[in-house]
Amino acid sequence: MVNELPELRIVANGSELNTTFSGLGILHEAYDDGHTLYFGELTIGTDPLKSDSDGDGLGDGSEFTGATDALNPDTDGDGLLDGGDWTKDEDDWRYAIFMSMGIVIIGSIFRGENYKGTINTNPDSDGDGLPDGWETSYGLDPLHNGTEKYILKANFDYYTVSDVSGDAGPGGDPEGDGFTNSQEYGYLASPTSADSDGDGLIDGGNATISRSNWRFKQWESQGIPYRTASGYNVEFLGEGGYTTNRTNPDSDFDNATDGQELHGYNVIISWFEGEDLKSMNKTIYGHPWGAYKQPDNSTYLDVDEDIVTS
Repeated sequence: MVNELPELRIVANGSELNTTFSGLGILHEAYDDGHTLYFGELTIGTDPLKSDSDGDGLGDGSEFTGATDALNPDTDGDGLLDGGDWTKDEDDWRYAIFMSMGIVIIGSIFRGENYKGTINTNPDSDGDGLPDGWETSYGLDPLHNGTEKYILKANFDYYTVSDVSGDAGPGGDPEGDGFTNSQEYGYLASPTSADSDGDGLIDGGNATISRSNWRFKQWESQGIPYRTASGYNVEFLGEGGYTTNRTNPDSDFDNATDGQELHGYNVIISWFEGEDLKSMNKTIYGHPWGAYKQPDNSTYLDVDEDIVTS
């Protein structure tokens, strides 16, 4: 038996067919008049040759009698498979489908609801406004809303316990960039990387912090540049301080990243004097929202200082 469903939708009435199908455990519904309706693959639309037509780790029969869709591997649309994890295999029919649906993949594994025990008919199991798949993909807890922790019981029901966490939930800020998890989600930014687009600016506003602060050590290790401030402090420039795009490293599309324009970047200028080739290094500063503009955002850059700006 490939599946719990016969190929056709069959109505039987006290016949040998009833006995046979009942013995096989075929899903059915009995009526008062003695008829029994046996549900079938071709009527429902599932594949008679696959026990799990959508490849989500749940059998077609289980999904049909439950609340999930046997033809949709991610019923609640949260980015997690309805069932368990699946190790990717690019030659398998499931791979292209899961990729096109944006199923969360961590390493070589497409993650399912069973990974963290989330609810496969609720895209936000802990009700914190952050989808289970999004939280899972960034290593956040999809069963913790910042004030309560959801605990899965043996019967697959849940209970909650009071547990305040600064990193979980919509108000959390695990990387300390001044941008909450809810804001990061809304801007399609990363809640675990202070510089989501890698342009040299933290996702939140400008931040002046001590070199002994945990954020300094973390952000410096990520290669985010900073300026020396007073005493033992440093200043990290942020997207919020210049209203730049948190998911586009070059907000004004002038081929220099937002961070380069604010922190300065080196160019080599070359020219001939007679037959001699001359060159010099020059540090360029621009404006992150003014394409090819100087920091004042009104004057065009004149990189080679020839009084020609175009």
